[in-house]
Formats: sequence, structure tokens, C-alpha cells
Amino acid sequence: MADTVPPLYAAVSIDIYCPVGMNGKIVELHGEGKVTRVEGSRQSISGFAAEVMFQAQSPDDGAGLGPHEEQ
Repeated sequence: MADTVPPLYAAVSIDIYCPVGMNGKIVELHGEGKVTRVEGSRQSISGFAAEVMFQAQSPDDGAGLGPHEEQ
């Protein structure tokens, strides 16, 4: 859900901050991709879907995990 939705096929950059990872550290996910679906209108709730490739990283160690890798 979003107050303002990007246009279809727009490039997006998304950051997600998870409070605690499996190792007890904060985990950050950063991803870049494109908008694949837009729903709603100005009068109703709006939302969008995006195809994004994420990479996980703990801010303490600075070492990122590549796509599809797990801790």
C-alpha cells in the first residue's frame, strides 16, 4: 500500500530493516527492481507490486550476502 504509487515498469529501490536476524544482529535488506503491477486509484487505497532482487547485510559486519544466500 502506498499514498503515491510509481508508474508501471518504473525502477524502484527498496530498503527493509528487520529488527533481529538469526545471529541476533539487525539485518538490512536492500533491493532494486521494477514495478510489475499497480492497483487502485486516487479515490481508493492504492498499492503496487515490484520484482526486486534483495541482498541481506548486517550493518555491524559490512559483509553482504549475495542473492539466494542464507546466514
